[in-house]
Amino acid sequence: MNAIDLIPRGFALLVIQLPGSGARQPPLRAVHDRGHQRRLLYRIAAVVFVLFAAGHTLGFLGFKPPTAEALYVTAYLLFSAFLAWHLGYLAGSSPQAVAALGWIFSEVQTSG
Repeated sequence: MNAIDLIPRGFALLVIQLPGSGARQPPLRAVHDRGHQRRLLYRIAAVVFVLFAAGHTLGFLGFKPPTAEALYVTAYLLFSAFLAWHLGYLAGSSPQAVAALGWIFSEVQTSG
């Protein structure tokens, strides 16, 4: 077992270059877990959307308004959950393709 094995996954090491120490050494473990972090955040958002959709549907069943607009909101929340889950999958494999779409998705959620 070496020192790298003692570091929990997801943590990155910083390399400090001291004056006069010569060439800078590469970090022991680069920050390659960013894709995993992005994937986890999108998956958490997807689970929250499913929970909101379930709560919204249960609330709709308890109080029936004259329109079916609440069912559209539930469908929107379920679609958002699917989209967040799929973006989480893509964030791990190709984060460049998801960057703009992720920001637009978060803007739609905060404005609507």
